[in-house]
Amino acid sequence: MSVRQLKFFAASQKPRLLTLLCSLMFAVLLLVANPSSADAQTLYRAGQVITMEGTTFSPGAVLVQDGKITAIGDSIDGGEATVVDFGDQATIFPGLIDAYSQAGLSNATRDEPTDEVTPNFSVANAIDWNSRSLAQALANGTTTLCLTPGTENVFAGRATIIKSSAAHRNVVQTDAGLVANLTSDPTRRNQSRQRPDSIYMRQPTNRMGVVWILRHNFHSAINKPDSTDSLNSLRECVNGDRKLFVVSRTAPDLETALTLADEFGLRPILVGGQESYRVLDLLAAKQVKMILTTVPTGTTSGTERTEICLNRAGLLADAGVDFCLSGDDLRVEAAFAVRHGLDHDQALKAITITPAQILGVADQVGSLAVGKNADFIVLNGPPLEFTTRIEAVVVDGQIVFGTNPQN
Repeated sequence: MSVRQLKFFAASQKPRLLTLLCSLMFAVLLLVANPSSADAQTLYRAGQVITMEGTTFSPGAVLVQDGKITAIGDSIDGGEATVVDFGDQATIFPGLIDAYSQAGLSNATRDEPTDEVTPNFSVANAIDWNSRSLAQALANGTTTLCLTPGTENVFAGRATIIKSSAAHRNVVQTDAGLVANLTSDPTRRNQSRQRPDSIYMRQPTNRMGVVWILRHNFHSAINKPDSTDSLNSLRECVNGDRKLFVVSRTAPDLETALTLADEFGLRPILVGGQESYRVLDLLAAKQVKMILTTVPTGTTSGTERTEICLNRAGLLADAGVDFCLSGDDLRVEAAFAVRHGLDHDQALKAITITPAQILGVADQVGSLAVGKNADFIVLNGPPLEFTTRIEAVVVDGQIVFGTNPQN
């Protein structure tokens, strides 16, 4: 190559070299601004660390590396670790877990309404990581969510467990279980009576039809081992190889769900439970796990005209039923439950370690312990006080919301 050619080549590459140099500078600045990235250790300190493992450290510290907790206690020698001190008035608390959510899913993507039985539909392919609902969940301290299909179908599809941080886009479990709906909801969008040529020419048309579809498909899954692939998920639920979430709200539907469970040998996780207080003895006898949805206020009845019980969580706890809370703002849900009768410590468990256990991810999240994911929130007061603010949210060891006091 001649000197002239070399000069021409160098000149032509200037824009690319400038772009590369800028990219490298940006990467260095990002690394400096976020000390917990790469292989560096970060020591987070606060006036208190509530682990939800039975121990509270005052003062407390959490040592993090590669997104995992490597040490936790009242006094930790972090060595060369970068220290982030939130102050003596701050409390570090485990990231909250919403076990039943449609955050990040639009009305158009949370269901496949062309058929009443869609067990292979997965919400993992429909997540909008930049949605406002996911950002709001993160701001409210929810670091882990179980995203589920909606309630338009009898068998709605497969749930997915994710971290709420859009920057990470971390999918914990792509296939977290099958969701079924034993409610009147699958009948709402059926327009077959008005439009015979519509895609909504489908079953069911009433609540009895919902139960029939549930029973018919589970029966087919058991008695037709060579049947279509769509029944494999149901067969796995019967065999105990797949979690089954059943959305049921009214007392009769809850009883029906447990009747079907006995008939087909199922171990469903019941979701909703608005009238669960009316069948406490049955739920306790069956050792059911429940995910309670939000208690409506400012109205005389709930979804499907269910009766409202403000102390539903407290009554379930007294009966010995294993349950967790769900909702857009879990701290508010827990504080509301405490106000109406739930024990304070049980309320804290109902938004952290208990949903992690119900979802089967307690080895990763739900409490602060060595080896678990470094997911926690930083509060300026007790977790369930209405005046307490979230100062920062840490996911996989990195501050993804709020202020880093070191900056």
